[in-house]
Amino acid sequence: NDNPHQESYLRMLGVAGSIELELKLFQPLLETHQFQKLKPFISLLNAYFAFETLSDNLAVGLARCKTPTPFQQMQKQIILAFNQKMLKKILSNTNSAGELLTKERNKIAHISLNHQSLAPRQMQIFIDDYEKNYAVKHSDEFEYSFFNILILNISTCLMLLDSLKTSPLYLSLKHSLMRRYISVSKIIDHSQQATRVELAAWGRDSILVVPTYMHCIGALDLVEPNPNFSQSINNGLLNAAMQDGALCTRLLNDIGTHLLKADASQRQELFTCWRNIIPKNTQDVFTKIQHLAEHPDYHECLSRIRKDLNHGEFNVCLDNLASQSTSENNLEIFFKNIDYYADLYQAIRHKLHNNLTYLNDLLDNDQISTIIGNFVKFHEYKYSFDYESMQGEYAITNNQ
Repeated sequence: NDNPHQESYLRMLGVAGSIELELKLFQPLLETHQFQKLKPFISLLNAYFAFETLSDNLAVGLARCKTPTPFQQMQKQIILAFNQKMLKKILSNTNSAGELLTKERNKIAHISLNHQSLAPRQMQIFIDDYEKNYAVKHSDEFEYSFFNILILNISTCLMLLDSLKTSPLYLSLKHSLMRRYISVSKIIDHSQQATRVELAAWGRDSILVVPTYMHCIGALDLVEPNPNFSQSINNGLLNAAMQDGALCTRLLNDIGTHLLKADASQRQELFTCWRNIIPKNTQDVFTKIQHLAEHPDYHECLSRIRKDLNHGEFNVCLDNLASQSTSENNLEIFFKNIDYYADLYQAIRHKLHNNLTYLNDLLDNDQISTIIGNFVKFHEYKYSFDYESMQGEYAITNNQ
């Protein structure tokens, strides 16, 4: 607690944001003694999130590469191999995580934790201050520690799954975790040629929202059982609501609240304005979109797009542009992508509202539906802010 970097460290790992989310989900619903029973489950979830956040940084800079560099090819190989190893462990492979990743260890050893980060300066500050305070030189040990992080990621994932082994949601959680790693591989391998429907489905399954729902709701049912809980699983209602909540969250993460909540006429007005301010001599479509996203009038509404452009991260509105023939075609496709996903968001949001009403009636209380609904509301709020602010992104610190 006397570490001056504690808050920044927890923010960089996404843990501070996760705790904020969990308090939003559970505190209005539970008495203190009930919440205390959930803390071991929530703590485990946050440990898994922390290593997932760091592991996800392996993909920074990889999106939309027409001709990957040797380093980017290595990034891709490591991520695809890791996903395969994670799937094997979830399916009860008896080899240790370290043994499964032996072939990749030398490649992983060349990847800098500082470089592959949304906050490279902050990472360096942590290391510099540690070396100064303890008069040691451990830069390489800290900076090139992705192998250990991946091992811990696998370990905490398995612990997360094991914590729900007596829950009716155990098998569903197992399958949702498997879909997470399968979908990440699909995005990395095929996103440039994917349809909007595929990008939405892969994005929904890769974002870890459904496993989070399942773990939180499964844990809640273990400590406060509901007699109709199994029925909500068996009739598919709970899963449908969780899938809808996950898709809404993916779209919010990639596009942002402002654009998704705009109606069709507001979006068309925006597109007309955007066409008029893009420099005519710009050829590359991503340079054009970057110009839009940096414009002071649109800085806020295009914050999520700007984040993924700046960090080379995957985004449902951007990933299918690189394979198109001309820059002008690409720009119009970008506008159509926004239109498509905004209409989809509003339709899914309405469907989610109806499903949560049905869930209330079936379970005879609103605890689970409130958790699912508040998860989406939390991200609507968070992603209405600029991603460079502490309110607008999980892995952002004061020293960005």
